[in-house]
Amino acid sequence: MRSLFFLLIVLATSIAHAADAPAPQPAEQDNIFKRTGKQIGRDAKTGAKQAGQAFKKLGKDIARGTSKAAKDIGHGMKESAEKTGKAAKEAVK
Repeated sequence: MRSLFFLLIVLATSIAHAADAPAPQPAEQDNIFKRTGKQIGRDAKTGAKQAGQAFKKLGKDIARGTSKAAKDIGHGMKESAEKTGKAAKEAVK
């Protein structure tokens, strides 16, 4: 009888303790695909930014080179025309 009474008390206290304990929250599952996707997105964004800066610099370099080449060709044509003009004048004399 004593053991039955003891078991009832233990059961009653454990039920009371279980009622006071907060319900366990479901653990947030760590989704490796979601985490990996975010990391790939950040890496792609960084890569695109770096590529944009590189192409911008490359574009400026190409534009400068093209501008210089056009100026050099223009000066060369001007000098050539002057020489041709002088040669033509001398040939006429």
